[in-house]
Amino acid sequence: MALALSEHVDVIQRGPAVWNEWRDARTEERPDLLGAKLRGVDLREARLAGADMVGADMRGSHLSRADLRGAHLADADMRGAKLRDANLEGATLTGAQLRGADMRGCKAADADVTAADLRGADLREADFTRVEVMDAVFTDAKLRGSVGLNPYRIQPLYSRRLEVGPQIAYKLITPSGEGTFAGGIDYLEALATGDVVRIPEANTDEFEACAAGINVATLVWALNEWQDGYRVLEVAFAAEDIAAIPWTSDGKFRLFRCRVAREIDLASIGGGR
Repeated sequence: MALALSEHVDVIQRGPAVWNEWRDARTEERPDLLGAKLRGVDLREARLAGADMVGADMRGSHLSRADLRGAHLADADMRGAKLRDANLEGATLTGAQLRGADMRGCKAADADVTAADLRGADLREADFTRVEVMDAVFTDAKLRGSVGLNPYRIQPLYSRRLEVGPQIAYKLITPSGEGTFAGGIDYLEALATGDVVRIPEANTDEFEACAAGINVATLVWALNEWQDGYRVLEVAFAAEDIAAIPWTSDGKFRLFRCRVAREIDLASIGGGR
């Protein structure tokens, strides 16, 4: 007879050595950890393949090198969990909370992360081959060296690379007319003269969220970052003017060149905030 949930939880809370020995004696038994409270528990190298961990609380848990192949982790709270080099192949992580998790080098081929929150997660060197990513959020995640992800599937802005003809974006500027993060260009002067703004050495690394270039954004981003005295300009460009669309951007991207088309009348759209 399978152990009750409370007994399964009791075993795993004794640590990975005790848990793995228990698993070895019950190879045909599926671990039932549904909704288990495992916050901060040391589960390094734990054998959890196929485990039912739906809705489990594993915030800050240590799961480095754990075997989670085929595990059911839908709606699990794994914020800040340490999953470095864990095996998540074929795991179900739909709706899982993985914000700030350390998933460096994890194997997640064929996993399902539909609607998962991966904001700020460290996913460097991770394998996401054939992963289902619909509605997953990767904002500010670290992806350098990861494999299997397609920017057209995880970054809504990326389709701008395919657009034909003129495009528009928005530039947030200080009262002096310069960019809010880096000065040196007077965008108000460019608006007055009609001159094209150019930064030919703009950074093209799409794993760098903020770098050299004409940093522009969606109107939503510009309005959310607006401060008293700031102004918002509309800029025009074409797909070939795009230097980089960072895969995990929250709304910003970089251009080589653009033309400042007009200033947005903030009062007409309800002000900056």
